[in-house]
Amino acid sequence: MGNAYTSSSGQMYLNEFSNYASGFSVWIPAGNAFGAALLTMYANKTIVVSGTITSYNGAPEIVVTDASRVHLASG
Repeated sequence: MGNAYTSSSGQMYLNEFSNYASGFSVWIPAGNAFGAALLTMYANKTIVVSGTITSYNGAPEIVVTDASRVHLASG
């Protein structure tokens, strides 16, 4: 089961699995004013995230620096 959390430094993570290295992650860097709103707005919902997939410690990740890249999944 996935999880979403904010680190003590303000980094926000949406992980497909509890262990990020086991699946896909979305990272919202600290300092983005929209991050907390996204976590609240999309809690317990299926989302679509667009952007470039990169690798973090061997796991796929998208870095979100613009709220328009996150949408509620349709259907």
